[in-house]
Amino acid sequence: MASRGCSTPTLAIQRYPAPPLPEPGEATLGFIVIVTDVGAPVADALAAGGSAHRPASAQLQHGGKVAFVKDSDGHRIERVEML
Repeated sequence: MASRGCSTPTLAIQRYPAPPLPEPGEATLGFIVIVTDVGAPVADALAAGGSAHRPASAQLQHGGKVAFVKDSDGHRIERVEML
């Protein structure tokens, strides 16, 4: 299966210039999803009891589309579709 531009694991240090901000001590788990629309895994998370945190938006400067959901325990999960 083609990696769609992600051949090795990455570590990203994020800065949050605008709300909503993570809770103190909270970490964000990020996953690159191999799909043609990041909205599909977001819908799966919602169906499994998660909640929407930030809708999918293009992050062209980073080459992807990003969406955030919270799992049923309230932990933030980032879904990334590489474009």
